[in-house]
Amino acid sequence: MTTVTAPAVLPATRVFLLCFIAGLCEGFDLLSAGIAAPKFAPVFQLAADELGQVFAASALGLFVGAILGGLLSDRIGRRWTVIGSITCFGLFSIGTALAPDTDTLLLMRLLTGLGLGGALPILLTLTAESSPQGQVAMRVTMLGSSMPLGGFIAGALTVAQPDLSWQAIFWIGGLAPLLVAALMLATLPESGSFRAEPARGGSHDLRSAFAGDGRMVPTLMLWVGAFLTSLALYLLINWLPSLMVGKGFLKPDASKVTMALTVGGAASGFVFGLLVRARRRGLLYAGTWIGMAASVIGLTLVGYNIALASLAGAGAGFFLSGGGFLLYARAAELYPAAVRGTGVGFLVGMGRLGSVAGPLMAGALLTAQLPVDTVLLAIVPLILLAMAAALVLARSR
Repeated sequence: MTTVTAPAVLPATRVFLLCFIAGLCEGFDLLSAGIAAPKFAPVFQLAADELGQVFAASALGLFVGAILGGLLSDRIGRRWTVIGSITCFGLFSIGTALAPDTDTLLLMRLLTGLGLGGALPILLTLTAESSPQGQVAMRVTMLGSSMPLGGFIAGALTVAQPDLSWQAIFWIGGLAPLLVAALMLATLPESGSFRAEPARGGSHDLRSAFAGDGRMVPTLMLWVGAFLTSLALYLLINWLPSLMVGKGFLKPDASKVTMALTVGGAASGFVFGLLVRARRRGLLYAGTWIGMAASVIGLTLVGYNIALASLAGAGAGFFLSGGGFLLYARAAELYPAAVRGTGVGFLVGMGRLGSVAGPLMAGALLTAQLPVDTVLLAIVPLILLAMAAALVLARSR
């Protein structure tokens, strides 16, 4: 019996671990800009709306990269696409550290985003296609924990080393993925689902991919849910340190609240990976998005109480990240192998589009000199709309 099961289990475990490590690097870089912003903004003399443009440049790259990465993975393979994407965001993260002016900084963040965006849908797809039968949703959801865990590492590093320069943060965020890309080059196998017919080469008919076999309504609900949930999540990822400072917190205390956000997100993937196997997904979805709204409201009610602010931040990270992971898992189940990379890539792309809108929305509201609590409360109606989309998705077959 051992000779039958071992070949199937070991490659699946190896692929999952490689994808998880790559996800750690992605999460580190996603949060690094927000952590480094208070240090590089004065250097480049960036106002709030200009800082929002820096965040948005990366997020725009994430949007384009996710769609291109998904399409390429269905045509040239998962392995080469993910290795190229990881190499890309590693090199341009280092380029960020070397940026001499604002224009170069914007360009480097855009190109870093292209690599980051291309990597995520393929990491999700590889995990789905290598998972044992019956564990696809669980493993894809658990993979999601790697990104906020990587963000937590970035936050913990800056708390432990508060004098760490913003350039050093981006150097670390660039060298680590280059090492992972080299490791993948040596050990990552191509997806068996891609090699198998009729999946090889993917499908060029996007209408069939998204509307065939009754996938139109679930696809639209996935896109709406991902866009709005990511808008809220990335608004907090990028702006929470500044928002907490705006509420009167000292920078070290604001960093602790941000760390709590990432800890909550890191824990959510493992918890939701177990919960996603439950049959009553409608109840799971409703509780998740209600938890998001309650946590964001909690951030406005805590006053200058680090413990309560950290608890609310952890809750926001837990539910917002968990909701996104649930959507990724549903997409991995929804699309057949021939178009799975494309389907997951477009879903991630819609989420990345939300991550463009979130930082811009916060920058515009703060530039208009609205109170910090008003900026936070503006997220709540969007979360409730995302919940409505998730509930429709739960009823779809």
